[in-house]
Amino acid sequence: MPRPTTASFGEAARVAFSSLRASKLRSFLTLLGIILATTTLIAVMSVVRGMDDYIANTVADMGVDGFRIRRMVMIGQWDPKKFLEMQRKNPQLTPEEYSFVRERATLLREIGMEVGRQGSATYLSGRIDELELRGVSANVGVITNIQIANGRFLTEADDARHTLVAVIGHEIKERFFPTVDPIGKVIEVSGRPFTVIGVAKEQGSVFGQSRDRFIIIPVETYFKMYGSRMGVGYAAVALDRNHLERAQDEVRSLLRAWRHVRPGEPDNFGVFSSDSILAAWDQMTGAIAATAVAVVSVFMVVGGIVIMNIMLAVVTTNA
Repeated sequence: MPRPTTASFGEAARVAFSSLRASKLRSFLTLLGIILATTTLIAVMSVVRGMDDYIANTVADMGVDGFRIRRMVMIGQWDPKKFLEMQRKNPQLTPEEYSFVRERATLLREIGMEVGRQGSATYLSGRIDELELRGVSANVGVITNIQIANGRFLTEADDARHTLVAVIGHEIKERFFPTVDPIGKVIEVSGRPFTVIGVAKEQGSVFGQSRDRFIIIPVETYFKMYGSRMGVGYAAVALDRNHLERAQDEVRSLLRAWRHVRPGEPDNFGVFSSDSILAAWDQMTGAIAATAVAVVSVFMVVGGIVIMNIMLAVVTTNA
């Protein structure tokens, strides 16, 4: 009985390419399904990875025992109706409320004030637009773990005297002072001369947005320049992790008392911690992952069906 001959690899490849040429539409649809599935998976994973970095940086800045107080807070699912209602009902936070809370809170290790807006800066012939201009109290450097690479951070004296001093981000330093020490140099911020006293350590970027494009000035200096009625927020740290929830409740009670919010009425401000962000992020990533799996599965099934049809056509033709 003669032994069956085994087709060579070259012959098998020729048969495969011949089948692809004979079924151009099916081949195109197969490739399209697989390419779309792979691209979708890569895109989703890239977005999730970028968001993971952002959440990790945000949580690291806040710490396990830190929390923030803002005029409006919306974490998780976006609700435009709720946002418009908060915009209408929630008054701005004020320095007076900050002083009231700071003097009476017993479960806080630190509480600081921060405010910000877009600004511009110039040095000699150089100019940087759309940078983040932050006004902060001196203890915000400790609360948010701002690390200084060169020079120093703001002090209580800088705040009390409305001093024109600034801590600059790494990108500002690289643009204005690539080869020289910036400490002691004078830059112009919104038309006023500020002496550079410190440079923050490089933080990198998230989603292509630099986290080093900022200038920090004393909060009282900021208020003198722009007023104190817009965009004020507070950063707080509880005595320790075990006191976090009680510290948030204490601050919430003090603000409700200052604002005369009646029992049963909702807060007209927002309080959130790293736990809030992580819980919302876990819920969001679960939804993203489920959607990605569904989309990729559809594309893979389409590609598989087309491949099966091509194989069936080849077998039927050869038979």
